[in-house]
Amino acid sequence: MINLRKKNQNGVYLCCSLLLGFIFTSELRAEPMNDIRYLASFKTTRAACMVRVNDFPMIDNFSYSSGTISTGFNITAFAENGKNKIEVLMGALDPEDKSTLYPDAKCELVITADTENNSQQITRITLSVDKQGEIISSDSSNYNNTQKEPRIDETQLAEDQPLRLHRVGRDVNLTNIPTWSWVNATPVSEKAIPKIQEVYRVIWNTMKARNIDLMKEMATISSAEMAITEGMTPDDIFKSYGLPENVMNSELSPINFNLSDYKLMTYCNGRVFRLAQGIDQNSPLRLQDKDGEIVFAYNPYFSIIKGKIFIIR
Repeated sequence: MINLRKKNQNGVYLCCSLLLGFIFTSELRAEPMNDIRYLASFKTTRAACMVRVNDFPMIDNFSYSSGTISTGFNITAFAENGKNKIEVLMGALDPEDKSTLYPDAKCELVITADTENNSQQITRITLSVDKQGEIISSDSSNYNNTQKEPRIDETQLAEDQPLRLHRVGRDVNLTNIPTWSWVNATPVSEKAIPKIQEVYRVIWNTMKARNIDLMKEMATISSAEMAITEGMTPDDIFKSYGLPENVMNSELSPINFNLSDYKLMTYCNGRVFRLAQGIDQNSPLRLQDKDGEIVFAYNPYFSIIKGKIFIIR
């Protein structure tokens, strides 16, 4: 394995320190987690379904031909104290065939505040199909009681049109969340694209050199903050994505890319961002086998903190 740290000041390690700023990550870590975690239960029946939290695409069932799944996940690391935007999107099982929007199709998201001894529902967003074959959200919690929960927002967004999904959203207020590194980040602008592209080149070269130690150091903030929410160690978080084993696999190599083909995607009102391509938000940082088949994708999120770009998730 090539040790890029031993390169001179024109090398990758110095470039990383200037662009990614990971040398100073210790002062940016969030405070310890209290005992509350915000968990999501996601159930779908014969439909294409997707969930977003503060614009982060959290989960979808698009790879399941049945359109039926039941799963759960932790949203705490993607939420902040105060207002958080929760969205559920639903459509026909086959986006090319409206007849596959079945009468029993359903997408349901339940968010709870969980402690060791208690679980309290924060909201439930339920999408189903009425007798006219239209997607409705009237089975959601407190649909007509805006004194208990904010009204369901059914505004359809232009940027969602390629997905061919019906969107609903609701703001929920959450508390007792650590102040994550991205919360006070500087919103990104198009002017930062050249610098962001250079960061991607640095990461690509680090993956190509199979320098896992440097990859791990770049992801320090992300691993540390995710570890807080999941009750794991930062090392275990870093390993859990499959990044080390895939980068070290000599049968795999990073794909070549033209970064001008990738769009700047923003989340959390511009405080979080990444480069992505297409409705699936494909990353430039993908690994292929010797036959050119994509085997693994690394798709990190970034924030600008104190003028430097950090991997924050």
